[in-house]
Amino acid sequence: MSLLDIPEAWRQSAAAILRERPRVILLLGRTDIAKSFCGRFLARELAATGERVAIVDADIGQKIVGPPTTVTIAHITGLGPWAMALEAFYFVGSPNPVGRMLPLVIGTAVSSENAIRARIPSETALH
Repeated sequence: MSLLDIPEAWRQSAAAILRERPRVILLLGRTDIAKSFCGRFLARELAATGERVAIVDADIGQKIVGPPTTVTIAHITGLGPWAMALEAFYFVGSPNPVGRMLPLVIGTAVSSENAIRARIPSETALH
């Protein structure tokens, strides 16, 4: 029995990702709708199958990986909720994207390319 109620749509998404094996997954949505929790769930589901998973955390104000004001790359190292190894970060300079959109976009692009480049053929990068 799980302590958390995982939405069926998240489970279906994980199954589709495993079936279709995309190289990059982008999570977008309005504030406070559980994007970070969904991303951690998907990362653990993929890692549980042996996939090498990287997370690029581009939420500069509400970080799950790395310090605030940065775009951060981490690789999943196990199945625990914080089993991640910080790989690199790109300094944006503010926890608010207003006035910092160009560094945020560049940092996300550079970090995503680095995460993809570092992957072995069966890896998936989460954004």
